[in-house]
Amino acid sequence: RETGQSDGASVTVDIYELDVTKDASTSFKRTYHWSIDKSADQDELTLAIGESFVVNYGVTVDMTGYTDSDWTLAGNIYVYNPAPMAAHINSVSDIVSPNIAGTVDFGVSFPYDLPAGQTLSGTYSASLPDASDRTNTATATLQNYAYDSSGIGTASGTTDFLGTASVSFLDATMTEVDESIDVSDTYAGFLGTVTY
Repeated sequence: RETGQSDGASVTVDIYELDVTKDASTSFKRTYHWSIDKSADQDELTLAIGESFVVNYGVTVDMTGYTDSDWTLAGNIYVYNPAPMAAHINSVSDIVSPNIAGTVDFGVSFPYDLPAGQTLSGTYSASLPDASDRTNTATATLQNYAYDSSGIGTASGTTDFLGTASVSFLDATMTEVDESIDVSDTYAGFLGTVTY
């Protein structure tokens, strides 16, 4: 039987998001190329038997260019859980635009329960095809739960939280190969070292 009575209740829902941050450091290898030329101040001599003549010669080396290779990106990823309960993280991945997967290492196995107020730190690295500017994105995938009236949670979808960093080779660490060469001659021996 309806009585016409009613009652109400309110609930406050606090929403906590994982905070994903990262940094990005770049490096590459530069290999220098060289040419060598030897010239004399005489092209042809006609000498009598027993006659001698001094021929002066010079050796010239030039750096003719270089080739860049081994473009690499590396850095750290930090996942902070601001919630008052543990966050069940299914995975953390790293992608460099347009679609280059990085290798991540957090020293834990996923899925992983990140305690309340704690930060999970890991490293990542990726090999790149060139020195183009790119965007690097780390993604932490959080497992969502739906709770019934008794507080029992059931897995219900996931939410991705992103952290990004710009990728630039303007200030990259450069490893130089053959930037200095030793020059020697079968007659005069060691002539010196030339550095680009």
